[in-house]
Formats: sequence, C-alpha cells, structure tokens
Amino acid sequence: AAALWGRVVADDAEDVSAALNLALALAECGEPRRAIATYEAALARASERPHVVACLGNLAALHIKLGDPAKACRSCEVALESDERVDSLVAYNYNTALRQLGRTEEAIQRSWTWLPFEKPRFVRQEDEATTDDVTVCCVKWGTKYGPEYVNRLFRGALVCFTDDATGIDSRVDVRALPPSLTGWWAKAFVFSAAADLAGRVLYLDLDTVLTPAFDARLFFSSGKGASSFLSLLSTATLFRNERRLGGFNSSLVAWNASSNELRPVHDLLVQHFAAVTSVVYKFDHWLEMLFSDVDPKVDDLAVVAPPGAVRDYDESDHAWRSAMVVCFPLKPKPHDLLLQTTPEKGVPPIARYWASLDDHEDGGRSSSLDDDDDDD
Repeated sequence: AAALWGRVVADDAEDVSAALNLALALAECGEPRRAIATYEAALARASERPHVVACLGNLAALHIKLGDPAKACRSCEVALESDERVDSLVAYNYNTALRQLGRTEEAIQRSWTWLPFEKPRFVRQEDEATTDDVTVCCVKWGTKYGPEYVNRLFRGALVCFTDDATGIDSRVDVRALPPSLTGWWAKAFVFSAAADLAGRVLYLDLDTVLTPAFDARLFFSSGKGASSFLSLLSTATLFRNERRLGGFNSSLVAWNASSNELRPVHDLLVQHFAAVTSVVYKFDHWLEMLFSDVDPKVDDLAVVAPPGAVRDYDESDHAWRSAMVVCFPLKPKPHDLLLQTTPEKGVPPIARYWASLDDHEDGGRSSSLDDDDDDD
C-alpha cells in the first residue's frame, strides 16, 4: 500500500488525500518517522479543515508512539483551535498526551467540557459486608482471548460475563454481556444491576495469571469501618504499559456490589455511550473522570493487598515469583510466551505454569513456578 500511494503522491504532490493515505500506510508498516514527515508535508498543503484535523490528529498519535507527548499536545491544541467540533482522534490523543505529561486533571476537566451531561457525585461508604467471601469475576468480549484465559482464572468459583461461552469450563458461572457494550467498555457491565453481583467483588482482566499464593480476600481492607467503595490499581504499578503516574488502571478492581453507589459507571455510560466514546479513549480514563476527585481518594489495590502482590510481567524481573497476580498488559501475553522457546531456556516458567492450570481441578493451586519444573 505504501508503494502504491507513494506513486500517486509522486504523480500529484498536491493530492492531500493521497498523502494522508501514504502516511497511514507508512505508519502501519512500521515507519513512524517517514509517516510524520509525510503528514507534515500534507499539512503544509492542506486547506480543507477535515484534512488539517486528520493530519494533526495522526501526528499526535505518532508522537505519542515515539514517546514525545509534548509534541502530541501541541498538534492536538492546533487542531482544537482550527475545528469547531471535537474530532475523536484528536480528543483521544490529547487526553493520552496530557496524562503522560502528568496533566491528568487537565485532561479530565477538558473532557467534561465536551460532554452534554454533568459529572455525578460519589460519596464513599463504609464496607457493610457481613462476610469475608469474595466473588471473583472477569469479562470476555470478542476473540482477542480464547476460553483458556477464562478457564485458567478458575479457582473453585468464577463469574464470567461474555458474548460467547464456547469452550468455557462448565463450572464457571457464565452470564451474558449485552450487545450494546464492546471492547474494554464491556467492563462497565460488572457495575450494572443486570450483572446481579452482591457483596465484595474482585474483577480481573483476562491477561492476568493467578499464582498459587492468590487469595481474593487480601485485596480488601479489613477492620471495622474499612472501605471497599472502590479500589483500583494505580498507573505506577503498571508503569511500563501506562508511561504515566497519577492515574487508574482497571486490570484489577475491588468493590462492594451490595451498594448502588457505583451504578453510574455503567448506567451513565450506556445512556450517553456515543458522546462518551467520542471523546474518552478508554474505560480507565472514564473511571478517572468519575472518581479522580472522590474524597477520601479511591484506594490503590497494590497498597491494600500485601506488598508485591501485584506485578507487571517483565522477563528480566523475577520478583513476580512471589506475587499473587501477574499482569500482562503488553505483549507478550501468556500464550505468546508458550511460543517463545529457546534451546537454552525452553518455555518461560510462568508460561508453563499458566498452561498447566488446565490439568488441575482446583485451578492449579498445587502447581509450581520453579525454574526446575519438568517440561513433561
């Protein structure tokens, strides 16, 4: 595609649409710097607003990819000045770039000015749970993760919300996802009345591995008056993926579903889905918009749980061996590791452990993470 559009641009240097297509093709084939140069050349020739905004929005995305959020911000700000309407690509990249620059509150406030409804107010409530029991749940939407990701989270009890139950272990409590929520937005359904959850709930992303030490109860504060209103991971815990501080990550979420206080996470999103998703890039940003100013602040799950309980997988960091939950927000995912064998090291131990969970009725709690595990 890049070669084709390159010939078109060579024949007519004033064809801005062709230049945009060439830049997109270059970005898709792993040449971001050439793509930036092409967008900049197209921007210099563009006279129509849609072309100008497309150039600036795509430039911002590439600057973020190359680790320069300041340049991304500048591109978005020029686009916002030149367009009366808020372009989704510009809004997404502006929100992301501001957060990476440590300007999360500014990103949140700007996003609220673009939405046609007011921000709800939340009041933290004390935990009224009468038992230490915890419901563990997950969401599987689409085909990105196979049913094995659900089955290997099973620990004797698991609720899975999904649009396709094919291949999921019959012992898993499978509940249907509505067709109105797609991608990461489907996670909002766990806060709905229709999810039919009650008491203490711990949500887990599918790309997490639970070690033999996992105990869901330890992700909730204990003691009289302890709050389980809402606990999330901070972006500091998964910094390699987030590349920012001061924000939320919803790879793990803990709350008390017996209260209706958190229903707006789902209800408000569904009511204004088109408006929210046109300016808010992802579900974690939506949570930040709702809860960043709750007083006292939302609990950090990595602080509520025992030290080191949650780790971001890094093959050069072996501290994950003592964790309870190992997160894989970036590639490789656990199934990718199964294919990354070398004659010297073989399959990484955590991948062998993850694959072995199919062989244990209790979800593999007796399995080992030791390097000396047999491959047999």
